[in-house]
Amino acid sequence: MPKVTLYQFAVSPFCDKVRRVLFYKNIPFETYEWPLAEVPRIQERNPTGKLPFIEWDGEVIGDSTDIALAIEERVPDPPLVPADPLERALVLALEDWADESLYFYEMCLRFGDEDFDRTFLKVAGSLPEEMRSGLAPLLRENFRQITSTQGVGRKTKEQLARDVDRLFDTIDALQRRTGFVVGNSLTLADVAIVCQAECISDSSLGASALMRRPGLQEYFRRIDALTHAQRS
Repeated sequence: MPKVTLYQFAVSPFCDKVRRVLFYKNIPFETYEWPLAEVPRIQERNPTGKLPFIEWDGEVIGDSTDIALAIEERVPDPPLVPADPLERALVLALEDWADESLYFYEMCLRFGDEDFDRTFLKVAGSLPEEMRSGLAPLLRENFRQITSTQGVGRKTKEQLARDVDRLFDTIDALQRRTGFVVGNSLTLADVAIVCQAECISDSSLGASALMRRPGLQEYFRRIDALTHAQRS
């Protein structure tokens, strides 16, 4: 078996996605939780300066999508990307939708005013109180700027609630026929969607929306069980 190390922030949905892919493929791996105080040093190991990245027998692979596809190429069974061209296209499109749309909702909601303090402790709870006090306002402003620039962060709470209802209904409808969003078995689209959607449901607004959707709750539990979810 290859020697694999995942460099991560455990709370990140993108790192969660890579963990789930590795677990589903039955690939043993180690994790390295990157210290918040050493974020500038990420670029020394991964040129993009972002997490996650993995080392696979010494080779560095960054970006959660690139990592997942590289793993799929190296360990094709059990498959997460269908061979059928149409299903493959749908899986990759939905994975991108999760990463590039659902992600901004989870960021806006989990790190918004209502839930920031609780989520921040998941990120920085191990740091000394003095360091947390200095870091919290910087992170709060950083997330506010990112989501405002993207657009989701400029929406009212009522608009966000309607959006989350629409997004959760979309996921629920996609999985309702077979229990998976594409085809009859787990794909990378399920993994990416659940990683982001469960983070949305980790917010007060998202938890309320999920509570009204027992079918979606069951879908989350199914994907969690198949991918040995270890969410933070």
